[in-house]
Amino acid sequence: MTDRDPTSSTPGDVVHTTVKFALGALTGDPLTVASSLFELVRAPLERRKDTWMRDVDSRLAELEAKKPGLIDDAVRDERFITLLYRAAGAAIRTHESAKREALRNAVLNAAVGTAPDEDLQHMFLSFVDYLTATHLRLLELLSGPKQYFSLHGLHWSSQWNNCMTNYDDLISKGIPQLLKRKAIADVMWADLESRGLVVTRSIITKRFEDDHLTDLGHLFLAFITEPQ
Repeated sequence: MTDRDPTSSTPGDVVHTTVKFALGALTGDPLTVASSLFELVRAPLERRKDTWMRDVDSRLAELEAKKPGLIDDAVRDERFITLLYRAAGAAIRTHESAKREALRNAVLNAAVGTAPDEDLQHMFLSFVDYLTATHLRLLELLSGPKQYFSLHGLHWSSQWNNCMTNYDDLISKGIPQLLKRKAIADVMWADLESRGLVVTRSIITKRFEDDHLTDLGHLFLAFITEPQ
């Protein structure tokens, strides 16, 4: 008898579960539908969780090599365990790699002691859970447009130097996929502004290349950036 990974599924398992789900939908039995749907997504969710946890574990091991005892100290801290639990839950809820990396980095910063106070940590985790990967990229753009353009291989025009900011122009050039989605870009900016992460858009006092984040925005960005 061979051991089989409980998170794996055979084609027969998938067919069986799919049939159960279809029968539940046809009969209108909500319990059958819910049970069958859970069976369908359980293995992918387990894989998603395991992949993220392995990534966290690998990065923690690298940090441990530089600072022996780091992991032991972290796991004895109840605050760290709570943060890890919350970050893992948020990581399972998303497929977006940028968000999963941000959640991993939050855990790493908490482990090495470079995270902000406990209240801010949990506020920031809720921000990552709600915001999209495009929100996070917008935040990166606004933290330093000129550096962002260079990092992402985008053309920076010398004509923009010392110009007052046209936010629509900045966003459309920095995140081209938002070029024809102004309404969505406006909502995303409002999301960041409502959380106190970016300057008020209606007050144009910044140059095109300036940093557009608040102090809280910088704390948040540092929290979700991998520690060195």
